[in-house]
Order: sequence, then structure tokens, then C-alpha cells
Amino acid sequence: MPKGQGPLYTVMKQSLQVLALVIVGVAGLALFWSTSSESPAPAPVSQIQGAPIDAPAPATTSTPKPGAFGIKQAPTDPAARAALAAEAPTPKVKAGYTPVTFNELSSFSYETDKDGKLLPTSVIPKAISKLDKSAVALSGFLVPIEFQEDKVSSLILVRNQLLCCYGEEPKLNEWVFVSVDPPVEAVTDVPVTLYGTFYATPDIEEDQVISLYRMEATEMERMDS
Repeated sequence: MPKGQGPLYTVMKQSLQVLALVIVGVAGLALFWSTSSESPAPAPVSQIQGAPIDAPAPATTSTPKPGAFGIKQAPTDPAARAALAAEAPTPKVKAGYTPVTFNELSSFSYETDKDGKLLPTSVIPKAISKLDKSAVALSGFLVPIEFQEDKVSSLILVRNQLLCCYGEEPKLNEWVFVSVDPPVEAVTDVPVTLYGTFYATPDIEEDQVISLYRMEATEMERMDS
């Protein structure tokens, strides 16, 4: 099992599985609505009185909210795009944490071929490898994945707003999969700093790179104050 995979990998796979179920459910509803509109109205059914027997209890587990934060139209004006491509500020110094920037994390070529397999030239520099399993402070923009009530429990942290809100595809070393405990607010309009344990080893499944960076965060700070 690759380093750092453990609980983070489980959360990510569960999030993607739940998201897939939601998409399938929405597609099923759409098909039902399209066909039911052409069918005759059903015969009236006599009213059922009393509480249902063995009714399932309301769900209490966390659920993702796909589509809660829609993708915006990317501007074509060069100045506007440059502003959105600006990287989050460097994290402030905090005792016990090494400040890290996406400028550092993405300062090398780390690419895969069309099948998702690493190219021979994709090598993690020692300066990045030494961050593995260390306590870091990392700033970026938040993309929610999974929620607990109204708080975010897992997310993707990216280097700029083009990658979080405008549909631009990040490179493997331009994003970090983050599990957050306790969950945090869904701050998507300003940069944030996350504090926690950082993992800088590739998560590979069936020869395909699932992610390069992961993080177990315990605290988040907005960077607009």
C-alpha cells in the first residue's frame, strides 16, 4: 500500500462512489419524468392510514453535495485571467508547521501518458519528498467534495481560482486531496490555509496515478482577514 493511502484513500474512494450513485440517481429521475409525462394518469389509490411498518430511519451519514458550487465561465480577457491565475499567498508562520506553497509543489514536471501511467521523466525532487509525513501549512483554494451537515469533511485544494471555480484542469502536482477533521466551512471565494500532515508520495492503483499529494488537516484559516 503506498504511503499516505490509508484513511485518506478510503475517504476519497467512498466520496467518488457516493457521487457516482448520486449521478445515477439523477439520471434515473430524468428518465422517469420524461416517460411519465407521456403515460396516462394512474388510477386513484385508497389512502393508507397509520405509520409505515419498519420504515427506514433518516440518514445521518455525511453526503456529498455535487453541484452546490457551480463552475463559472472563464473570462477571455488576459488581465482578468491573470488575476484568477494568481496563486494563493504564502502561509503565515505558525509554530510546528512548515509553510509550503503550490509554487514549490508544482515546480517540476510530473506527467502521465494517455493511460494514466507515469512518464519516466516524472520524478519527485528530494526537496518535495522530504515533506512526506511532515506537518505543513499549505494555502490554496477549496473545492468541496464531501459534507457533514453544512461543513466540508473532504476537499481538493488547488493553487488558484481558475482551477477551483472555472473548470481549468490542474496538473497532478497542482492539487492536494484533503481530509479535514473537524470539518470546516465551505469557503470558495477566498484563499485558505490548511494545517496538518502532508503526504508527498504517489497513490497508484493498477499502474495509474490516483493522486500525488494528500493531506490530513486539522485546522483551516481564511486568508481574507
